Amino acid sequence: MTSPWLRPGPAAVPGDGRLKIVCFAYAGRGASVFQEWPKLLDGAADVLAVQFPGREERLNDAPVTGLDAFLDEFLPALRPWTGGPFALFGHCLGALLAAETAIALRDREGIQPGSLILSGSAPPWTQRPLGNVGALTDGEFVRGLRQAGVLEPRHVAEPALLALMLPAIRADYELFESARAGRPRPADPPLSCPLTLFAGDLDPSAGPEAVTGWSALTSAAPDLRVFPGDHFFLDSAADDVVAAVGSGLARP
Repeated sequence: MTSPWLRPGPAAVPGDGRLKIVCFAYAGRGASVFQEWPKLLDGAADVLAVQFPGREERLNDAPVTGLDAFLDEFLPALRPWTGGPFALFGHCLGALLAAETAIALRDREGIQPGSLILSGSAPPWTQRPLGNVGALTDGEFVRGLRQAGVLEPRHVAEPALLALMLPAIRADYELFESARAGRPRPADPPLSCPLTLFAGDLDPSAGPEAVTGWSALTSAAPDLRVFPGDHFFLDSAADDVVAAVGSGLARP
């Protein structure tokens, strides 16, 4: 069970009946975002952090820029872990991919997560097209990210770090555009699993009102949690976020 797509927590074993939570990071980042979660969850669930190509130990792997390609590669890696109870969590771009994974699992495997937790993201049918990301210069691309509030100031202050991250961020935004263009607002909810929504009270791109649009995704009533902070409350309020994840996993 050593797929490069998933980095299991230290206690995670497929098929042992314990609850698994599959975690998708935001654009440009990898599985290390969730390295403290196994400890913070304190046994509430085993953590499986998604590791995208083009970053961290997969730095030399070609990035994935299309939704169909992502699902075709990722779902076989996930399949061994979905034989028991599991949940999906994603922040920003990760929320969009967690939602698409849930829909694909229903369509292809006939299963749904026990809980879907979407954080720091408005649904794709409310977001404006990003345009041709590949045609933008690095300067234009970075300015757009800063204006949208989805690039941390420390990245701009560290040019070497930013240069290392930019190829992965560009690929992720192409992946985002592929998913956004392919997901109009559903006429009927495609899912029935419990839905928990997270938002930062100062997030300029996905505040509390924006994230509630995800309610069209499932027939279950959503639960909204609001945290202090901007788009990166996942990091700045990590303890509170993980505590809310734990309570979200307990929803019937």
